[in-house]
Amino acid sequence: MSTEYYVAIIVYKSASDSAGYTPLYEECITLVKANTMDEARSKVEDLTKHRNTTYKNAEGQEISWSLYSIVDINPMLENSFDEVTEIYARHFRDIEAYRKFETFSK
Repeated sequence: MSTEYYVAIIVYKSASDSAGYTPLYEECITLVKANTMDEARSKVEDLTKHRNTTYKNAEGQEISWSLYSIVDINPMLENSFDEVTEIYARHFRDIEAYRKFETFSK
């Protein structure tokens, strides 16, 4: 069994009970080193559990971040890098606009 690199696209969502709070979304593209697709998915699921967090922002609002969706996991074309490496992230507030271009989310 040979080790491969997989690319995972993961979306996290912020939430707050504060009046008027608009959720912020973060899309992360992460590299995962694994022997199989099942192992890659398991590693991604473990990673997302550790990303859940709650804190107070500068306005005193309690903000919670949690997994919104594992959008996709696929083998990478080239096999080089470390075991798990986030290579790209972006934030956005309009999840409906995001859904217009993402196609793998359930």
